[in-house]
Amino acid sequence: MPAFNDINGLPCSVNRWLLRDILRERWGFNGMVISDANAIAECVAHGIAANRKEAARQAILAGMDMDMTSNCYMECLQELVESGEVPEHVLDEAAGDVLRLKFELGLFDHPYRTTADREQDTLLRSEYRAVAREAAIKSIVLLKNENNVLPLKSKAKVALFGALAADKGQMTGAWAVGGKAEDCVSMVEACAARGLCWQYCGSDADEAALQAAAETSDVLVAAVGETKEESGEAASRADITVNEEQMTLIRKLASTGKPVIVVLFNGRPLAIPELHELAAAVVEAWHPGVEAGNAILDILCGDVNPSGKLTTTFPAATGQCPMYYAHINTGRPGGKSKFTSKYLDAPLEPLYPFGYGLSYTTYAYTGRKVEKREDGIHVFVSVTNTGGRDGDEIVQCYVQQMTGRRVRPVRQLKDFTKISLKAGETKTVTFVVPFAGLCYYDWEMKEMPAEGILRIYAGGDSQAELVGQVVL
Repeated sequence: MPAFNDINGLPCSVNRWLLRDILRERWGFNGMVISDANAIAECVAHGIAANRKEAARQAILAGMDMDMTSNCYMECLQELVESGEVPEHVLDEAAGDVLRLKFELGLFDHPYRTTADREQDTLLRSEYRAVAREAAIKSIVLLKNENNVLPLKSKAKVALFGALAADKGQMTGAWAVGGKAEDCVSMVEACAARGLCWQYCGSDADEAALQAAAETSDVLVAAVGETKEESGEAASRADITVNEEQMTLIRKLASTGKPVIVVLFNGRPLAIPELHELAAAVVEAWHPGVEAGNAILDILCGDVNPSGKLTTTFPAATGQCPMYYAHINTGRPGGKSKFTSKYLDAPLEPLYPFGYGLSYTTYAYTGRKVEKREDGIHVFVSVTNTGGRDGDEIVQCYVQQMTGRRVRPVRQLKDFTKISLKAGETKTVTFVVPFAGLCYYDWEMKEMPAEGILRIYAGGDSQAELVGQVVL
């Protein structure tokens, strides 16, 4: 599926160089190419086509096999072929690509892959809910845990705040088109089901009610962040901080002197430096799905030791965006001196780096070693569980090619693995990075082998320590 955007002024939907020269001829792709929703018609708004007929002509000639939702092909292709503006063999090729895929999927023998009865019998079965709960647990990331306030003590008195703690309809996030609020488990419901010593105070408790809740509670849990409508497609935000109403709640909770545990619901990275400072613990829950409340309580109560890692970078300020770990280097790398890439009013570093995530135990990395062998780069690192609890750690391996035919990223994740470690246990992890996995494309889209000095890093996130370097 080509992107909506253009490359050097030519929209991907009508870009013959991209769809035929690169995708099919150079890369050998023999599947079907389908437009994004309404993308062909939107070539008119792009300004590359005067009307829908012209957009359809450009798209089919460029190599777009199927038109999703715009109906430009349905309305215009027959006329374009009959007039000779589109050769008939071009239409045959596109139809062949579509039909071949349908044959491979068995749609001519079984055109309807599901039925209402099958869905009724299958959806939300207990074993599938168990998988949803496991997936949510593994996606949750512990971002802060000051003084080991988590997991909650067995008899802890908990006051729960925030509208998102009770809003079942927000748990599935954007793009869960068929999701139903009544199928989801909220944090409030999960607390009640567990029989915790807890009270739910909502999001608009007055000063007296808030103070009373704090006086009768050991910890204060605040569910804040984004609604599902505030993230996802067509939901960009110029300011990715937590809104002022919710931050006011966090400040009031922090002023009580009781530990504040923040549970974040969001579909994108957020810039939350103040929240990070005020909270004793921060738990990134995302929009975790139908088993949201149960999964979150599994983490908060310590039934499960968190092992999730961030798959994106969290900036310290909105103005740092775009911020990502694999950015290319610059002639003036970041630094404190005058002529460097930096901000005058924000740190250079992210609040939480890519790959970051804490645990209820701790890990130490030792015994780092790297060797160049015939089949690739072998990286060795020993990991020890130095805490008092069993846990899972996601060990990550990054590389940095110091020079190349085009500027290379400062780091690239090349491999990772999850290991289970009992308290006090040590394991040695071996990564093998094949030479083919170090190749990249030059300015003319030719695959190039990595050459020169290669630095290798291994650790628990993208700020992992240097293992060593080899010369390719």
